[in-house]
Amino acid sequence: MIGSAPPAELLQSIQTLGLTGCVERMGQMPQAELQQYMAWADVFALPSRLESFGMVFAEALAAGTPVILTTACGIAPMLKHGVHGWIVPPLDHGALVAALREALTGSHRGTMGQAGRQIIGEVFTWEMSARAIAGGLRGDPAADGA
Repeated sequence: MIGSAPPAELLQSIQTLGLTGCVERMGQMPQAELQQYMAWADVFALPSRLESFGMVFAEALAAGTPVILTTACGIAPMLKHGVHGWIVPPLDHGALVAALREALTGSHRGTMGQAGRQIIGEVFTWEMSARAIAGGLRGDPAADGA
């Protein structure tokens, strides 16, 4: 777990489930170091209830790491469930557990990692960004870089 201190109830759940030996808390770290950890990870999971875009998912995908996210993340419509990772409904704990289980036991993480790198290289280009910014400046809410 990388980032600020997790909620006490999550830490308690980790302890209750006997997972303390499986979970390492890293705290905050510089961006360059974070990118290396993303590349080493088997999966990146952030099951947010609401995420306006989720740049951290794009970073994980660019590192070749499959993601687990919710449909409440702005990047979710750009990704395909089972291709780039797993997309689950917010607060659906059963779906989240199933996605985590599949992510940690499945053999398709490598192909998902490749697909993640590919979509980032195709969709998140300077041209796409420039078109989206230009559309926003023109007041075109449907500007999507296409």
